[in-house]
Amino acid sequence: SKAVCEAGRKPTASSNVLGDVTVLGKKTTLSAAGTTKVEVPGVGEVRLDLSKTSTTSRTAAATALELDVAVNPLKLNVADVKGRVTLAQATCRSPQAPATPSPSAPAP
Repeated sequence: SKAVCEAGRKPTASSNVLGDVTVLGKKTTLSAAGTTKVEVPGVGEVRLDLSKTSTTSRTAAATALELDVAVNPLKLNVADVKGRVTLAQATCRSPQAPATPSPSAPAP
């Protein structure tokens, strides 16, 4: 993940994750970007957000992989786990651009 914020320039963000991961015992292929949801009946679910980016006029953020996890085997509340894991995140905020001096009025 990469975020670049330079004074006077538009911030940029990029991230790229490809390959396979095993989630809750299921092999899942990751694509270039987007969301993948893995559900295992009787165990729980994991939502994988891949290569997320966002920019504003002064900020940029990129996340390679973010997992939202909800696991409660057989809904017995023996191991009720909910949470978020973020891997390889980059953020930045550009400094305020220097003020441009206003043109001087012509002398009389």
